[in-house]
Amino acid sequence: MPPSSPKELRPSGNYAWRKPGATLGQGWYFGAPERAPAPPPPPRQPIDLLEPVDTSWATTPFMAAEDRRSSEGTPSLLLPLSRHLENRCLDATEPTVLLACFQDRDRFAEETRHRYARLARRGVFTAVLGRDMPLEPGPGIRGADLGPADPVAREWTVIVLGSHFAAALLAKERGSERLFDFVVTHDRDVVIAAARPLIKRILATDS
Repeated sequence: MPPSSPKELRPSGNYAWRKPGATLGQGWYFGAPERAPAPPPPPRQPIDLLEPVDTSWATTPFMAAEDRRSSEGTPSLLLPLSRHLENRCLDATEPTVLLACFQDRDRFAEETRHRYARLARRGVFTAVLGRDMPLEPGPGIRGADLGPADPVAREWTVIVLGSHFAAALLAKERGSERLFDFVVTHDRDVVIAAARPLIKRILATDS
């Protein structure tokens, strides 16, 4: 008998297959059933996993990446990098956390506020930090005020963190000329370490 080709399962029959939603059945067209292959043998020289990087000492986001090679950039360069990471929150198929430091409330302009309100509707937690930042700078957005002497207020930070995605733009202003040293990283350990100082400041506003 020649091998069978796919056939439609009739509503009156094959109840056991149709119950989980199957609509087609396949015979031995590609071969008869066989036993599963034996599992491969264990490796003779197991590979040791790397220890997690200890960055608990970092008190600002940029400090979490101080051992990385940084680049130099102006706001005109950092802005598209920030937008790219923010847009990952819109494209992500998983809930994400978005943390951003705008240095000053004045830089969280109306257009940016509307964009972040849209991002907040897609994520599980969206927060912005800056000098004189209110507790609720926009719908669904958590705010945190940075004191004048807080070193985080000299940094430009965008952190996106999800179950399967992690990325951060970590920048530190050199001086009054608006020139930044910055790092873009997808290292999950570094991203989490960079997020911790911001989370601590956000939680401090509850006390």
